[in-house]
Amino acid sequence: MQQSDPQPYEPFTRPTPPPSFDDEPLPNLNPMPDPGAYDPAELVVCTEHPDELRITGIPVRCPGCAARRDWLLFVYKGHVWIRCRCARQWPEPELTVDDYHDLAAGPLDRYWATFAEAITALGFDGTFKGLYLQ
Repeated sequence: MQQSDPQPYEPFTRPTPPPSFDDEPLPNLNPMPDPGAYDPAELVVCTEHPDELRITGIPVRCPGCAARRDWLLFVYKGHVWIRCRCARQWPEPELTVDDYHDLAAGPLDRYWATFAEAITALGFDGTFKGLYLQ
């Protein structure tokens, strides 16, 4: 058997990087459900708000765990609600739906069949009680 000559080792050369997939959009893991599959009156729109939230100049604190940031804001039946990571939630009469849209992080891009699935997927079901994730 003949042995082939090994390739010379060059320590200062970099291997060719793999092809980039940055141009491809990420798949939506939570696509919009069929509009006929849910009751529009029960629709909940929510957004994460990682920063401190001030309403009329007063910082919001959770009455359950005293958290001061990392909220889930949601609109249900025309009212704005605040939910903490400890799973405590309350309506906030000082916030209007327009205020909610001003605070919302961006376009609607994730959908869940139920509100319970949404709060579990986003970590507001009490699992991360006492932690700031961002």
